Amino acid sequence: MVLLSIVLPVFNEEKILAENFQKIHSFLKGNIPAYEIILGNDGSTDNSLSIIKELKEKYENVKYVTQDINTYRGFILTKAMRIAGGDYIGYLDIDLEIDFLYIKDFLKLLENDNYDVVIASKYIERDTLKDLKKFRYFLHLVHYCTVKTLLNSDIRDNQGGLKIFKKAAIKSILDEIILTDWMWDTEVLTRLQNKGYRIKEFPVKLNAIDRRSKIKFLKASIKSFISILYLFSKGIRVKS
Repeated sequence: MVLLSIVLPVFNEEKILAENFQKIHSFLKGNIPAYEIILGNDGSTDNSLSIIKELKEKYENVKYVTQDINTYRGFILTKAMRIAGGDYIGYLDIDLEIDFLYIKDFLKLLENDNYDVVIASKYIERDTLKDLKKFRYFLHLVHYCTVKTLLNSDIRDNQGGLKIFKKAAIKSILDEIILTDWMWDTEVLTRLQNKGYRIKEFPVKLNAIDRRSKIKFLKASIKSFISILYLFSKGIRVKS
């Protein structure tokens, strides 16, 4: 029996993949009785897939899924979670902007406090807000207001890079998901709310990492806005 399945989505991460994987694997091995790691290669054009295959051979409890072309993060998360066998199924961004140490806190809430989903939130504690760049926080506010207005969701941080679900919760909606991009999280959380699952936002602090340029981040935000409009057009919103 597997207690926790953790998915690590990967797209062109050859510089950090092996080192960060080793950190995550060591933590899980020392703290989680039974676990599996699922590496999701989303059409990487660098050496990521070769590294993933080497990691699978070297370490225990490792699986991987792969795409020949970049299909975007949401698609690879859905594909990876379909083969996950844990009682709890989650994902963690491989850049480790959000620390893997929070996994223990998330599991405690899922096991003891009757939550179905626990998600990382950057926008609860004031100390974390102070560390965010103003441009990034502005884009978050635009996203939050859009999701609140169109999808009727009160979740403050849909896009945090660490989420863990009870198996029954995430498996109940995998066949319904229509988005494959960065708004996968927003759709998933909206659908879960509609099914009555309890979601806990857990405050996290961020590790300092190198981020993509503002121009790319802005373009991604515009695409995200379009995806939210698409969900709204399909009638996918939290029922009042």
